[in-house]
Amino acid sequence: MSKKKRNSALKKEIFSFSRLLHVYLSTFLLSLLVLFSITGITLNHRWYDSQNNQESLIERSLTSLQIEDWLLVSSEQNLQSNKNNQSNRNNQSINWEPDLTRITRDLRQEFHLPIPASVELESEFQEVILDFKVPAGFATITLSFIDKRLVLEQEKGSVIGILNDLHKGRHSGVGWSWVLDVSAVLIVVFSITGFIILFQGKKHRKGGVVSFALGTLTPYLIYLFLVPIIGS
Repeated sequence: MSKKKRNSALKKEIFSFSRLLHVYLSTFLLSLLVLFSITGITLNHRWYDSQNNQESLIERSLTSLQIEDWLLVSSEQNLQSNKNNQSNRNNQSINWEPDLTRITRDLRQEFHLPIPASVELESEFQEVILDFKVPAGFATITLSFIDKRLVLEQEKGSVIGILNDLHKGRHSGVGWSWVLDVSAVLIVVFSITGFIILFQGKKHRKGGVVSFALGTLTPYLIYLFLVPIIGS
């Protein structure tokens, strides 16, 4: 086979593979592209009302078993002594050591919460504060071992608010982060294969290149002349 025929066969294989890949990527990415396009508009125009977020508050007493299970050093009697005897509070609080691993595990299982964004200890007041972040919402749990109280504050956002945060990857976890990264790579491949297919036919090749140039230059010119920037 001559070199010209080998090159022609290679081109056909490249075009055929690019066309096949382009078609399947377009169907695979269709839902995500629509999602990102719609949320791009809602983010740009703020078409949602954060005041419509649903808020809830749960308060309840801690059981003696929970207190014993969640403390490594202090006992329920130590805590009661702290409450009744203000002068001993500072000395007693030194021995106060909550089991944060068990507390976090138990609360996550009970309330179906993600890994906490932060866990704070208020040793002076013998409190544990856990802050959980989710798309367009949050949950904060405050455990008061002196008052034997659990307080759960929750806020859930609207559907649009959740989708907006998914678009940004905000508080969406490792799994969704992979979705964003992989889809971004596939969109690049989808675009490149489309550009390759363009060169298969001479009829639309010139117009396609012009369209590509306009699509590249137009956003840059808008940024350069219409977007406020800080001068050098």
